[in-house]
Parts: sequence; C-alpha cells; structure tokens
Amino acid sequence: VTCTDMGVLCGNNSEAAFAKYGSISLKGAYCHEMALRIALGSIESHCARYKRYIRPLLSISVDFYIRLFVRVFTGAARVKDSASKKAYVYRCVGCDSFHLQRVGDRKS
Repeated sequence: VTCTDMGVLCGNNSEAAFAKYGSISLKGAYCHEMALRIALGSIESHCARYKRYIRPLLSISVDFYIRLFVRVFTGAARVKDSASKKAYVYRCVGCDSFHLQRVGDRKS
C-alpha cells in the first residue's frame, strides 16, 4: 500500500486526515512515524469489517510518500484483538512530550 499524501498525514491538514483515515494527525518531530501508524490503523479497521486482520511486514517513509507491506489473514477471533493495538496520543504543547492511552485491553 502506498500513500502519497504526506502533507495530510503529517499534520498540515488534520481535517482531511480525519476524513480519509479516521485519525487526526499531529505536527511534530515524529510525524513520519505517526503517518505510518495512521495508515496501518486505517488498513486494520477496513480489514476488520470483513473479518480479516493484518500483520505489518515492512514500512518505509521516503520523501513525500509512505509504503507499507502487510500480510492479510482471515480470522474472526483475531479481529477482536485489533482494539488492543490502537491508542490515543496526548501531546504536551509546551515541551512536545507525549503519552499513549490504549483503546482496549486483551483479556486471556
């Protein structure tokens, strides 16, 4: 999967990122990593609708695009674990530090 809209994914237009990917992007030193995670989250949520889940193999961020290599599997039981892979990012505007809060937790 190749995404060529790094301006949207790196925080220049958060409204467009929410409309296209279902996430709000933030500007920061880690914007390219966040762009990869937003794209992976979008792919995961679209696959979950069809009882499929993904395993990322390789992700590359180069210049103005990102490229993701994922393997897609079928399994309704593993799709339920997708919430434990996602998190909200809380960022301090003063010092640019951040904290992650997981959306879900996997129970055995």
